[in-house]
Amino acid sequence: RENLQIFGRLNGLSRAAAKHRAMELLTDFDLKHSADHVLATFSGGMRRRLDLAVSLIGKPAILFLDEPTTGLDPRTRAQMWQAIRQLVADGSTVVLTTQYLEEADQLADHIALIDHGQLVASGTPTALKQTVGGQELELEVSATTAVPPAKDILQAMLGQDVRVAERTLTVPLDTASLTPVTEILMRLQAAQITVSNFAMHAPSLDDVFFKLTVGTN
Repeated sequence: RENLQIFGRLNGLSRAAAKHRAMELLTDFDLKHSADHVLATFSGGMRRRLDLAVSLIGKPAILFLDEPTTGLDPRTRAQMWQAIRQLVADGSTVVLTTQYLEEADQLADHIALIDHGQLVASGTPTALKQTVGGQELELEVSATTAVPPAKDILQAMLGQDVRVAERTLTVPLDTASLTPVTEILMRLQAAQITVSNFAMHAPSLDDVFFKLTVGTN
């Protein structure tokens, strides 16, 4: 509480306004129960939330956050995400650096992808994913021996490279292709290949990262 009030005063708030703003932020960041504890007793996640609360004392129009959720547990990370969303909803512009691509996908309206200090791509999450391609079909066959013939069938029917990881096969689905998924499954069944699981999913920002960046050892 004292920490927030001090920064409130340094930001030009009156004593009463600083107290009121400190209580608002303690409530928003789920620190109210620890308001009168000394900072030495705070966990890393609590200190991170307090750091963000301090930066919001003056309700900034623009805020730079450098990897604010690194090392946080899932619950604290979700609380930070909610706080960042609320900032944007209240009219602030947030510039966020992060190595968590899921975080960028969840929070960002616009993403800049930097590799070895160079800007390699920028755009909305949807636009960046479209650079990878459309949906992918993921199949898991019941036996390892079924992987080679299943791969041959997928390549023949879709004309695309098939990625294999143990018993799981993943292949891009060309949006222009007229081959329905049901026809693929029927062809596999006719070849007596049992499919234990299948799913269709859009590419992720992880896929974008691997496609557009240069790997290093």
